[in-house]
Amino acid sequence: MLNTIIIVATSMGIVAFSGLGYLSMYDTANTTYASWLDVYIIFACGVGFGVSLLGLYDHLVFEYVDSKEYK
Repeated sequence: MLNTIIIVATSMGIVAFSGLGYLSMYDTANTTYASWLDVYIIFACGVGFGVSLLGLYDHLVFEYVDSKEYK
């Protein structure tokens, strides 16, 4: 049985980090200079997006492998 908490949390992380990163990139592109806070937020969103994506992939793959192993 899929653990819905992990799937929901990682998909919410993917949406939140990609949206925040997009807004920071938009702000950085449309201002005269990039602030360090925007650059830091873009970096943190990239890391958070990657961790969320890997967590979702890891859970789905292990759930698929476990379901095939016991049949």
